[in-house]
Amino acid sequence: MFIHKVNETIALKLPEKRDANSLLEIVNTNRTEFGRWLPWAKEIFSINDERAFIKDGLQRMAAGTFWFAIILYQDEIAGVLDLHQINHENRRCQIGYWLAGRFQGKGIMTVKGTRKM
Repeated sequence: MFIHKVNETIALKLPEKRDANSLLEIVNTNRTEFGRWLPWAKEIFSINDERAFIKDGLQRMAAGTFWFAIILYQDEIAGVLDLHQINHENRRCQIGYWLAGRFQGKGIMTVKGTRKM
């Protein structure tokens, strides 16, 4: 199992099929809020949907077109981070993430500074 410790409270973990129940529970609890921003929140309703998401994500990681990790906060699943629309030729991608409501405001996903263009 891959786990990268970011600091004393935050780590990133490679998703596994056994994480499907916990992820689905978080989606169910936060579905209304997630649905405002994340179209997939209106499509994942069963454990099989969640398992399919993990399987697809791992296959796309192997193909080099996607990367994702579970965000752990104090060893508890708090959300998911991903790199999508990966373009190797232009060395670019988009970053996405979601956090369960009860983990927001804890400094898990913050911007430490701004860069002027």
